[in-house]
Amino acid sequence: KMMNFIKAMEDKGLKLAIISNNYSVKYINKVQKEIHIKIYYPAEKPQPFMLLHVAEEFGVNPNECVMVGDRPVTDILAGKNAKMVTILVDGIDANNENLPTRFVRWVERLTVQK
Repeated sequence: KMMNFIKAMEDKGLKLAIISNNYSVKYINKVQKEIHIKIYYPAEKPQPFMLLHVAEEFGVNPNECVMVGDRPVTDILAGKNAKMVTILVDGIDANNENLPTRFVRWVERLTVQK
């Protein structure tokens, strides 16, 4: 489903990037083998620096970008700090996350204005 969605977005002319806080080169390389979208890391979200760098690299203004993420206090706050439109989504496998992760996500979502 995700790969079909990505292809549909690219077919519409959208430029896509993955911006991750992950520091593990091994993990990033594993993901990069599965997907052709460039991964930018470590992003240090909620700092906006990496988001602004990607916007500049793509040749677009930050206010023309959309930050889609599943973490309010990292992804969404980074997008807001970069003056981007933000979209909060559920995690890819939200129903199978462990209890501590689900609790943290629930608490995070309490902090977000709808």
